[in-house]
Amino acid sequence: VSSIFTFADSEKSSSNMNDLSISSVVEILAICVFSVEAVLKLTAYKVRYFFDSWNVFDFVLVILGIVTIIIGFAQPENATGGGSASVARSLKVFRILR
Repeated sequence: VSSIFTFADSEKSSSNMNDLSISSVVEILAICVFSVEAVLKLTAYKVRYFFDSWNVFDFVLVILGIVTIIIGFAQPENATGGGSASVARSLKVFRILR
C-alpha cells in the first residue's frame, strides 16, 4: 500500500509535506499506529522486546518514519525530497514479509 502511495506521489510535481496529500496523511496515521504498537510492546516486554529481531526491525522503521515526517515538515518549500526518505519508505516493504 505504501509503495502505491509513493508511486502516486512521485507522479505529482509537488513533493512538499506542507500540502498534505492523501499519502502523507496515510503515512502519518500508519506511523502513529505502529508507534503505539511499539510503545505497548515496550511496556509489556521491557528489555525482552529487543531480543526479537522483528521487534527491533519494527522499532527502527518507526524511528525512521518519525524522522522522515519531521524532516518532511522541516523542509523549505523549494527543497526536493532527499534520498534517505525514499530509502526509509522502501524499507517498509519488508514489513509485509513478516
